[in-house]
Amino acid sequence: MGGGVTKPRQEEQGLRKQASQRQLPPPKKKQKSPKALLIEAVSLGKEKEASALLEAQPELINESLDADGMRPLQIAARAGHFEVTKTLLAKGTRVTTSR
Repeated sequence: MGGGVTKPRQEEQGLRKQASQRQLPPPKKKQKSPKALLIEAVSLGKEKEASALLEAQPELINESLDADGMRPLQIAARAGHFEVTKTLLAKGTRVTTSR
């Protein structure tokens, strides 16, 4: 017998080559939670996005959002986002002081 490649072996190699040339679909993006989206919006000064999120889930306005227990108003104010801060105050965020 000759040292050539058998027909089944050729088919297997052909299938492997086809499979390796196929493009895989892009990985699915993991959806962020409403809390994560609100943290992003208030910390980056995205007033419209923050407002829309709070329209959909008003209970988030006074929730601690990050690991330090900061609420949306604290995050926005610390980042210097005046418009977001005004929006949060207009929507009824709770204002407290600690001293």
